[in-house]
Amino acid sequence: MSKSIKFVHASEGTIPVNNGTTSISDIFSIGAVTLTTKRNSETHELEYPTDSKGLEIIAEKADFAANFLTNSVRSIGVLLATVDPSEIGHEIKSIAWLITGLSELSIMVSDTQRDIEFSLKTVDEANVENNGDNNE
Repeated sequence: MSKSIKFVHASEGTIPVNNGTTSISDIFSIGAVTLTTKRNSETHELEYPTDSKGLEIIAEKADFAANFLTNSVRSIGVLLATVDPSEIGHEIKSIAWLITGLSELSIMVSDTQRDIEFSLKTVDEANVENNGDNNE
């Protein structure tokens, strides 16, 4: 897998991927693509600041990150269910906000992944239709 993807807004024209040892390390790359995506006012389709190869990589990274986040929230829940409440009583608000934040981030990353996958499918279907027209 590439260590960078095309990104038209970056000064070098690319942004790094595979930033660390966990899926969370790619959150900034996923966010950069998400926040700079535009909706075409005529077609209403999403226009991404990268090519289809970059979209495939970001979709994969988003899928890994969403799964990592979901599993992390689950792990915290298991710990909360099994720990003696008196041991964490003073931290319960912080833990609750952590769960909320991780859940919201997971939803945003999942939405990004779903949108990219839909866009890639739409492009693939258009390519098949166009290639089919050329073969007749």
